Amino acid sequence: MMEILPMCGIAGFICRKSGKAAEIIGQMTNLLKHRGPDDNGLYTAEAGDYNVALGHRRLAIIDLSTTGHQPMIDPLTGGTLVYNGEIYNYKELRSNLEKEGCAFCGSSDSEVLLKLLVKYGSNGIKQIRGMFAFAFWNPSCQKLILARDPFGIKPLYYILRKNELMFASEIRSLLGSSFVDRKISRSALVGFLLFGAYQSPDTVYEDIKMFPAGSWQEFHLENGVLVPSAIINYWKFPSLSLPLSTAEISEKVRTDFEQAVNSHFASDVPVGIFLSSGLDSSIIAALAARSGRQTTGFTIGYENDPVSSEHEEARRTAESLGIKHEIIMASEQTALSCTIDWLNAMDSPTIDGLNVFLVSKMVRENGFKVV
Repeated sequence: MMEILPMCGIAGFICRKSGKAAEIIGQMTNLLKHRGPDDNGLYTAEAGDYNVALGHRRLAIIDLSTTGHQPMIDPLTGGTLVYNGEIYNYKELRSNLEKEGCAFCGSSDSEVLLKLLVKYGSNGIKQIRGMFAFAFWNPSCQKLILARDPFGIKPLYYILRKNELMFASEIRSLLGSSFVDRKISRSALVGFLLFGAYQSPDTVYEDIKMFPAGSWQEFHLENGVLVPSAIINYWKFPSLSLPLSTAEISEKVRTDFEQAVNSHFASDVPVGIFLSSGLDSSIIAALAARSGRQTTGFTIGYENDPVSSEHEEARRTAESLGIKHEIIMASEQTALSCTIDWLNAMDSPTIDGLNVFLVSKMVRENGFKVV
């Protein structure tokens, strides 16, 4: 399995005016500090009878300089972006935008996304290839766009009620706003017990919903009222129109896999790999090693369950590929000693949360931000 550890956090709202907008967005953003320890920023503005507020916590991955600071504001239009994720084709998008006359201050993918949205608005979202959740505020037309990547890799939660909107990367941030009625959703609990995780769009709270994957939505201030558009699904699984031979399928899978691995390694910091004995993580490790990339595999083993533990197989895989390898051996005592930290880290619980928590903790202790 290959994915990014919690990378950046966003929060924001469009709510009726109050004298506490800066205080509330500050509280919401501070509750996301664990997602982005490298930098933070706030933006507040008045729009008629409403306050608009955006907050960001940064984990610097691409362009580690201050030019990647968020909220990021376009100097010409005032368009403002908060964004969590990684745009894999940002260099290609930047090149196209430069040909169209756009100028850039830094080298971050955040700035590319900002310029793309300033120029094309929601019509530019289909051009993005990556994992992301973002909010873009356009003050000239008093419109906010929320969007999420096709597979919902990056989290985004929101509350929409009484002509007010609030959103964040984590539920805990919304709870910190004092805007939430904490009524438990019984249907969501049933989904969790049946499937081991909450089923979109439900969360444990009736008021809070998951923003749907592969979608965007606009929120427009019109005549003193916040008007949401319909949720637009911009991505669907592609269908194959022509039959392919076994050889053609094999070649396409190999090519797509290589492109995906190369895209995930686009980073200005070291990248690791969650390595089990499974086929998927072994292929990722093999492709990374074959391309000459320096990486480290991270594996969790079980002291009291040698039959289920995969650490020996993973060790042999890493050894055969010539990559560095780190193993954490978990026991019942390990689980008990970190129970409070583990539960606190799970903003939305899953039945597989402990394994991910332990191996992610080891990754961080080894100095890696990306895995």
